[in-house]
Amino acid sequence: MYARCIEALTWCARFLSLIGIVVSGGLEPSVAQNDKPTDGKKNVLILYGERLDLPVIRMAEQSLRETFAASVAPQVEWFAEYFDFARFPSAEHEANLTRYLRERYAGRKIDLIMPVSSLSLRFLLRHREEIFPGVPVVYAVQSAAEVDAGALPPDVTGVAAEMDVRGTVDLALRLQPEAREIVCVGGASGADQDGLAQVTKVLEGYADRLRVRVVSRRTLAQTIQEVRAVPRGQIVLLISMIRDAEGRALSSREVARKLSAVSQSPIYGLWGTLIDTGAVGGALIDAGAVGRKAAEVALKVLGGARVPAGSPETKARTPLVLDWRALQHWKLPLSRVPAEAVVMFRQPTLWEEHRGLIIGIATVLVVQTTLIAGLIGQRVRRRRLEREAVELRHELTHAGRVTMLGQLASSLAHELNQPLGAILRNAEAAEIFLQSDKPDLDELRAIVADIRKDDQRAGDVIDRLRALLKRRQLDPRPLILSQLVDEVVTLTRADSFTRHVGIEFDVPRDLPLVRGDRIHLQQVLLNLLLNGMDALADVADGERSLTVRARTAGGGFVEVAVSDNGHGIPAEKLGRLFEPFFSTKPKGMGLGLPISRTIVEAHGGRIWAENNAERGATFRFTLPVAEGGVA
Repeated sequence: MYARCIEALTWCARFLSLIGIVVSGGLEPSVAQNDKPTDGKKNVLILYGERLDLPVIRMAEQSLRETFAASVAPQVEWFAEYFDFARFPSAEHEANLTRYLRERYAGRKIDLIMPVSSLSLRFLLRHREEIFPGVPVVYAVQSAAEVDAGALPPDVTGVAAEMDVRGTVDLALRLQPEAREIVCVGGASGADQDGLAQVTKVLEGYADRLRVRVVSRRTLAQTIQEVRAVPRGQIVLLISMIRDAEGRALSSREVARKLSAVSQSPIYGLWGTLIDTGAVGGALIDAGAVGRKAAEVALKVLGGARVPAGSPETKARTPLVLDWRALQHWKLPLSRVPAEAVVMFRQPTLWEEHRGLIIGIATVLVVQTTLIAGLIGQRVRRRRLEREAVELRHELTHAGRVTMLGQLASSLAHELNQPLGAILRNAEAAEIFLQSDKPDLDELRAIVADIRKDDQRAGDVIDRLRALLKRRQLDPRPLILSQLVDEVVTLTRADSFTRHVGIEFDVPRDLPLVRGDRIHLQQVLLNLLLNGMDALADVADGERSLTVRARTAGGGFVEVAVSDNGHGIPAEKLGRLFEPFFSTKPKGMGLGLPISRTIVEAHGGRIWAENNAERGATFRFTLPVAEGGVA
């Protein structure tokens, strides 16, 4: 059946090519003439051993394509094929692939072939003379142990990462010196078993310290149960699992998440894709770095250089990488982490990360506190507020909120200057009245009342600031959406005025009540409004516009939309906006939108972005209607 599909696709491709030739004015003189590259452009064929949806394949592909796209000389046009050997390991599949590649690329000159994975490299070496005779090869593989560099033909070279099993095991023993057992978890595919064989061979050298137990060729459910039963304080090493015993297609990243959720012992790994899954880390292969280095070698080979296999420029480093959050979860002390290790997601102290911002905030609070104490004489209130400049420093641990606060500094100053200025003017007026022999007590009472009102107003500003920055659990309650939007507008008013951004609102006050946490939803709206203002930086003054709309969305939800009339979002970046640490801004941290997505999803809604039909972009999110739903 597969062979028939390949044959059908080949005939379709030929038919479409024939139509293109007829439309362009006739048949081409010869295949040789069609093969001639234009303006020095080189054709590169990338052969991936597995399916594209595996995170490690996506990382390798992205780095390959980015490196090729940045090349000016030579210019590269690339083609990609995905073999999916894990799910189709048969000889029949290999024969079909051979025929398919021979027929598909029969009329096109391929200047270089890049097999990504040892399986696709072995396939190519078996059939290169049959499909692509004489075409040079630059490979990218996960482990130097899978390639005998000395036995390769002279026109075959490539980049091999070092599967540093010993580095990962030594790290685990350094963090857990009391561990006496290591449980090796692997899948059922050929690649899974190759990796398992390499690991178990290295572990023979630890026989005096560790018992080795293998969990392999199981279904995913069986694997989860066995890992759940591993005693506390031992070591779990996830090698790879891209197919289980039932033939189910998986990814090691997906498996790591599931195992981390049930395991009583820390989980380590060998692949960079395991970071941010709950695993501690290890000596991790960076597929992106391997792909980038392989692309650099490929460009040198295309330029005529010779890069021998096994030379220093074909070796990819395997660094020690750990997840700070997993270390905290398992109570593994940072003092045991090697100095050369990279610790990701570590939350620096507030002073280390935002010293200038803390000084600025503390200055504003101290000035406000001093004025209130001097004018009103409320010593108790001053002391309480001072205890709150200390609490605030401890609570400002979230980088996304701190960044957002920096963007709102002008708004905060504007909101504080008005009541503080009014307090100062009233105090000066009171001093003038008190200099009189018979001061007007009614006027003094009125002045004191005004001072109290403006003091409360300044206090409200500080309270809103504290509420935004305080780390807190979700406290969902029925909310009036129009009031929520009004509160956010107040915080961004000075910023929008300074940036010459007009903000229009279409939030009906008769919308149903939504159920949510007021502070967390304010953070989402603030982030979207500030992002919208940033997107308008290159738009001419007088044309910058933001619009906030809200409507019932059906199904028990209300939809909120924030639109700008900027230049929109590049299509290739639109799908990655909500990934952690991905940002379209040069100095962006890539945290605001992922945090917003987490908040919205925790409320039972969803958030997404899209480009407008004419210009600009719109961010939308939904919130559930509160029970009763009447404003």
